[in-house]
Amino acid sequence: MRNLLYIILGLVMFAACIEDEEFADITLPCLTFSVDSVDFDTLIAGQRSVTHSFRVYNPTDKNVKVANVQLTSAAEGVFRANVYGAYVEEGVVADFELRAKDSITIFVDAMPPATDSDTPVRYDAQLLFYLQGGAVQAIDLHVAGQEFVTYNGLVVTHDTVFTAKRPFHIIDSLVVEAGATLTIEPGVVLMMSAEASVDVRGRLVACGNADAPIVFRGDRLDDMFKDQPYDRISGQWGGVRFRASSFENKLDFVDIHSATYGVYCDSSSLEPLKLQLENSVVHNVVADALSLYACSSFVGNTQISNAGGNCVTVRGGNHQFVHCTLAQFYPFSAMRGSALNFANCEGDLRYPLEKLAFVNSIITGYAMDEIMGASSDRYKDDAFNYSFDHCLLNTPAYESPNLRDCVWDDGDSGVSRADNFAPAFDVDKLIFTFGLAPESAAVGSADAQVTATTYPLDRNGIPRNMERPDMGCYTFVPNDSVEN
Repeated sequence: MRNLLYIILGLVMFAACIEDEEFADITLPCLTFSVDSVDFDTLIAGQRSVTHSFRVYNPTDKNVKVANVQLTSAAEGVFRANVYGAYVEEGVVADFELRAKDSITIFVDAMPPATDSDTPVRYDAQLLFYLQGGAVQAIDLHVAGQEFVTYNGLVVTHDTVFTAKRPFHIIDSLVVEAGATLTIEPGVVLMMSAEASVDVRGRLVACGNADAPIVFRGDRLDDMFKDQPYDRISGQWGGVRFRASSFENKLDFVDIHSATYGVYCDSSSLEPLKLQLENSVVHNVVADALSLYACSSFVGNTQISNAGGNCVTVRGGNHQFVHCTLAQFYPFSAMRGSALNFANCEGDLRYPLEKLAFVNSIITGYAMDEIMGASSDRYKDDAFNYSFDHCLLNTPAYESPNLRDCVWDDGDSGVSRADNFAPAFDVDKLIFTFGLAPESAAVGSADAQVTATTYPLDRNGIPRNMERPDMGCYTFVPNDSVEN
């Protein structure tokens, strides 16, 4: 018992010493911060952000007292900060102490108010730290609030037009019923929730342009962690599916990314054309990026890249690809599929392949063989017609009447696979660009006549070299800095 009393007395005396410990009167800024500012980017107006945090350090050998923490901004209630479990909002202050070489974590969040503005409304604030002794230091806070047109369980039963006045927030799946056409105008952005897909039983016409593409993406606007937006993470929403009753769909200058699957075409008759996909991107999906089952399609000047499944899966039908880039560099799984997988069957199901033609295209990826084709052993008379004309192919070289003036992506030109593209992939930040490197065998190897009659401009609207055009959807540009 006596020992216990001594311990308690010692703790009390130690605490008293701490309380009596002096804090320096700091007249010059001495704190350091882990960030210069906190930028929440653009948020859905009326919804609170996730919480961001930063560290405040006292690098000196003196104890520092922060006598007052204040939040100042032009719009009350947009930001709030949490200091030692207490919220600091406008008109509310807090204080804390930082001992020598110590630090503290500050938590901040934001909720831009709902407005009637069609364009984002920006809000700025400062979190001010008043040190005992008069020095003042600050962290800048920034956010923008965007009003959305919000739909929950929208079913389009008659011809409807989406305009680019405001972005669309799709909470649950968007269904286009048979007999109805949904037209999406240039510049429209569709923010899809995790449960949302686009289910087309009628017709979808989404035609953007080089200056105002149409974007399908997830609705997470925040970062998974520093410098890693959720928008670069696959599986953020469902995908776009064209049912058996859907024909004459047109996607032009459309960007579909970070979904569970990309574009899926159900089995149907081969006439009329089911899908025309041009000048577009389907990128970074968990499953297949483009699935074509027993239908007809035309795909031109389009990037189809980075899929956990196959970039392109074809089961029967009639399909043509012109000036396309199929690039399989999916970073989230070593069990990724191929850049191209085609067949005239699937299990016991028969899918006669009437035509699969690739012209002026690139088909490559991380693997040694990115092209998988298989015909039915059981139904030997079923059509299995494919061709590659003026294409860069990542597959072991072979001779076949189905090949014409193709180049093997085997490194004879000095580069292969990922090195065909520039600038180099930033795998850490999940930034993949598919402009061509000057050493790529795809440079200057396309069929000029086909280019002249189809795509004299690449997907970015850049004129191609008409004498010696490049394969793929992007033309080589010296010092290319275009991000796709």
